[in-house]
Amino acid sequence: MDKNGKAKKNAKGYNQQKFWPRQFVGYRAGAESGSKSNGASDELRAEATAAVVAALNAAEGRTLTRASLVRALSNNPSPNSNSIIQLVIKDEFHNNQPWVRTGSTYQLPA
Repeated sequence: MDKNGKAKKNAKGYNQQKFWPRQFVGYRAGAESGSKSNGASDELRAEATAAVVAALNAAEGRTLTRASLVRALSNNPSPNSNSIIQLVIKDEFHNNQPWVRTGSTYQLPA
């Protein structure tokens, strides 16, 4: 669409269907660029770690599959439960955590 809200026309007079920018000029001065630390604050990471540990402690054998872990976290009454689930499904979140991940299974060591 052009600035008047009408369909743009190409050189032959047909409606322009796609727009592919040719170059990235940069961000506007003062605008934030990209996400900072994957968008997760330290408080959210700590809350997510505590929620995963609590879910694993409540599980039989202290072991959960990825799907079972997400189901357990969806029952969390926290107002941040959706953000916690989004964080937990990322692979890099599980590095250096108190649980062990083997494939799609999470387990707290004895």
